Amino acid sequence: MMDLLDAAKKFEVPLLEHKCEVFAKRKIPFSNACGLIIEARRIGREELEGYFRGFILHNSESFFTVENIIYLSDEHLLFLVKDNELFGNVKEIEVFNLCVEWAKQRCGEQK
Repeated sequence: MMDLLDAAKKFEVPLLEHKCEVFAKRKIPFSNACGLIIEARRIGREELEGYFRGFILHNSESFFTVENIIYLSDEHLLFLVKDNELFGNVKEIEVFNLCVEWAKQRCGEQK
């Protein structure tokens, strides 16, 4: 969907751009929220990036759970850990413990 938004911007199709943005904002899965921020930044959509950041901040206590974190890619986890603002009310020790659980899951997958 973000690639389609990028193409709509490139080929100047404002209606399609608008539809893509509305669709992206409608239902953001926790598992893809980081990816959406990274993609919005890549295609230069600051307003959309801000929207997705706000989503994570608003839902930080629900977002930062083992169930959501263990499915993040290396890139997305690193992105989160580097961005202290996204943690909201989540304590640093909780973030550390989530990273440990993420690493345990990854090590288990490689066996």
